[in-house]
Amino acid sequence: AYRRAVAVLDDPNARQYVAALAYHVYRWDTSEGRPAIVKMRQLASQHKLPVWMTEYSTSGYKDWRSSFEWAERMHVLLTDGGVNAIDYMWGYFGDWVRTDTLISIDFDHGVYRGHSPTPLYWLTGQYSRFVRPGFVRVSATGSRGTVLTSAYRSPNRAIVVATNPSSTTQTVRIAVTGGKLKGLVRPVRSSPTEQWRSLPPMAPRGGRFTVKLPPQSVTTYSAAR
Repeated sequence: AYRRAVAVLDDPNARQYVAALAYHVYRWDTSEGRPAIVKMRQLASQHKLPVWMTEYSTSGYKDWRSSFEWAERMHVLLTDGGVNAIDYMWGYFGDWVRTDTLISIDFDHGVYRGHSPTPLYWLTGQYSRFVRPGFVRVSATGSRGTVLTSAYRSPNRAIVVATNPSSTTQTVRIAVTGGKLKGLVRPVRSSPTEQWRSLPPMAPRGGRFTVKLPPQSVTTYSAAR
């Protein structure tokens, strides 16, 4: 994708028709995979274009533990990759795609019988329900540990997404600098035993609050600003 994007953007006649750069991440674990997402972001910035990750799926996503890789992958795409959009391949697709889709559909000889969300649905929603079009990503720096954090803001909201990929509970202190929070922080969490669970609101002190993150969980913190 990078080599093709460079070729197209170097052609003035073709460049005028390019509104965004896009790629898939099926070569994520190869030597050129992860470095390429950074190069794509740099290329897009050079040409003042958005960059989208437009397709990924794997039949290896079968339960919460295996699907949790998707939470980690989204974090890297949004931070290291600086993408403006993420699109998982299967929203829903018949009844032959059961676990590596966002919604599993049940049919009986072509007759719809019901549907059920998968772990990918809950994990994706920890971002998509809160980080809406028009939000921008802001700097989030982790001091230690394995917790992955990213932060976003709109004119009136601040969002922090904290992902704990480890097998142990992690205690994290979140400090907001360069701005102020108004009112309460409202957490929503998904874990092996929770799906978009609304947790008790918290009152930050001086823009700071401390939280405990269960193993293999994603928690989204939302507050007015």
